[in-house]
Amino acid sequence: MPEPTGENTFRGLALPAYGEWEQLQRNSSATMITLTHSTANTGLLMAGRNSVSSQFWGPGSSAQGGLVFAITAAGGFSVRSGTTVIFELNSSGLYSGTTRLLEPGGAFHDQVVTIATTASTLVSSNAGKVHVLSTDAATSNFIYLPTAPNVRAGDSWEIVSNTTAVGLWNLVVNGTSGQIFVHRGTTGTLITTGAIDTTATTGAMWWKVVCISTVLPSFAVSNMMTPARATSGAPTTASYYRIGSGTTA
Repeated sequence: MPEPTGENTFRGLALPAYGEWEQLQRNSSATMITLTHSTANTGLLMAGRNSVSSQFWGPGSSAQGGLVFAITAAGGFSVRSGTTVIFELNSSGLYSGTTRLLEPGGAFHDQVVTIATTASTLVSSNAGKVHVLSTDAATSNFIYLPTAPNVRAGDSWEIVSNTTAVGLWNLVVNGTSGQIFVHRGTTGTLITTGAIDTTATTGAMWWKVVCISTVLPSFAVSNMMTPARATSGAPTTASYYRIGSGTTA
């Protein structure tokens, strides 16, 4: 009779329902563990959970609140906090909650946010994404920067438009505190006002906004698009495209 592996196995052959155990592979080319679903193929294949008041996990059991990881019927692996899915990797890609981050094969999922209202607020959950302006409402368009409790240092957003959707867009601190660092005009002066705008009613734009500190908080804005010279078509030296002091609303 072989020696038991672990104190709680039955003669080294049966796995315990209570206690610790280790299973040793005997055939190096064989699969160690196979879990087979019923014909319905529903329910989780495997789950790990913290200690809960009810150790029985039946249908509808409140014990599901202790989940820390799960392998689904379709083979997806998820990291959980109770019934909340934090991350999941499955055949459709990698998800953060319900937001897909990666496509199957590893390509980044569509990271575009459409701004279709005249007043919107940037949020940390959309950091790193491209924000496309899709509306032109004269001089009353406002993009509000997040307040200190709702932003992280290093969060960044790109804001772009095509030639027909600029209007006069104001990038504005949200509330009474906050500052924006940006160069403007041909002199390269630095302004720290509570708002900047495009100063133009038409034309393409492309801003990159970075939170550099959660104190106040503070943001830096880089103009990624410079105007062309009328004579040669080359970018204008030391000139940032149509940025000026904006309107706080």
